[in-house]
Amino acid sequence: MATYKKRGYKPKTKEEEVEVQEQDSTTAEVFNTLDESASKSEEWVAKNQKVILGVIGVIAVGILGYLAYVNFVQNPKINDANNEMYYPQQYLDQALNNTSANKDSLLTLALNGSEGKYGFLDIIKDYSGTPTANLASYSAGMAYLNLKNYKEAIN
Repeated sequence: MATYKKRGYKPKTKEEEVEVQEQDSTTAEVFNTLDESASKSEEWVAKNQKVILGVIGVIAVGILGYLAYVNFVQNPKINDANNEMYYPQQYLDQALNNTSANKDSLLTLALNGSEGKYGFLDIIKDYSGTPTANLASYSAGMAYLNLKNYKEAIN
């Protein structure tokens, strides 16, 4: 009788076949390692869930607070400053375009304001931190320069 050489082990059932493939496969090892690390991560998240949610909550409250400040405090302040800038800017424009003797009085009105309206100095003081206050500071420097008050123009 002839004998045949067996070249490999053949599993008898499907379960044995899967087990053999898992033993010989590096991919199976990688997936097993990933499963173990995923379960460790899940355990850590479950353990620290309150802390994680607390940090997310604090970040959300901070962002909402910032947005509320910008929309309800800063933007209205900028709009008010822009509205107050109209009259001093008109006085400055008239003074720069006017060559008559009342040029100094127009520059003084632009700096100090008149008739209950703000001047550049009032805008700088009351609306500091806004782009309009920066523009008022520049315009006040221009007014002082035209009044030949050079020390105040630099400040």
